[in-house]
Amino acid sequence: MWTKIQKYGKWIWGLITVFAVVFGLYESFFKKGPDVFFQITGQANVLDIHEPLKDLQILFQQENIQEKNQNLRIYSVRAENIGATDILQSYFDQNDSWGIQVKDGRIIETRLVDTNSDYVRNNLSPKIVEGNLVQFNKIIFDSKDFFVVELLVLHNKSILPTLSQVGKIAGIEQESSEISTLEKTEPFFVTLFRGGWAIQVTRLVIYFFISMALLVAIFEVA
Repeated sequence: MWTKIQKYGKWIWGLITVFAVVFGLYESFFKKGPDVFFQITGQANVLDIHEPLKDLQILFQQENIQEKNQNLRIYSVRAENIGATDILQSYFDQNDSWGIQVKDGRIIETRLVDTNSDYVRNNLSPKIVEGNLVQFNKIIFDSKDFFVVELLVLHNKSILPTLSQVGKIAGIEQESSEISTLEKTEPFFVTLFRGGWAIQVTRLVIYFFISMALLVAIFEVA
C-alpha cells in the first residue's frame, strides 16, 4: 500500500512540475505584447480596360492617363492590434510618422471606411503627406481594435505599387515592412495557448484531472 502511495506521489509531483513548466513557458515566450498587423484586404482598378483604344481618352485632373499609360487603383488596408497589450500614445516614436507608405505610385485620396472603435473613428484622421504616405494620428490603439482605410493610387500600368507600414512602436521590433494580402500566421504553441486567462486555467485544470484519472486507472490495473 505504502509503495503505491509513493508511486502516486511521484507521478502527482511530476505532473505538477510539468504544468508549472508549461505555465512558465507560456508567460516567458507566448504571451503577446503589442503587435499591429497590416493586411491588404482588397484591391481593384477603377477602370479595367484590357485593350487600349486609339480614340479613348480618360481624363483625371485634366490629364489623359490613358495616353500616359497610367492607372487608378483602389487598395483596402486593414490594421489590427492583435497583441495582448493596449498601445498607448507614448509607445510611438514621436520623431517618426506612423502610417502606410506607397512606392511606385502617387496617393490621390484616402479615407477611413471601417473600424470597431468610435475612438479610432474620431481620432485616426488619415491624411496624405508628400503624395506617397498616408499618415495616421498616434492614437491609443487598444488590443483587438482594428480599422480599414482605402487608398486611391495613381501609377504606371507596367509597375504595381508596393505598400509598406512605417513607424516605430515600442515593443514591436519591425519598424517597416511590406503589406501583403497574406493572413497572419502563428507558431503552433501560440495557437495552442490561445485564449484569455479563464480559458487557459480551465483548460489546464481539465487536462490535469484527466491525466490524474488515467494514472489512477493505470496503477489500479497494475
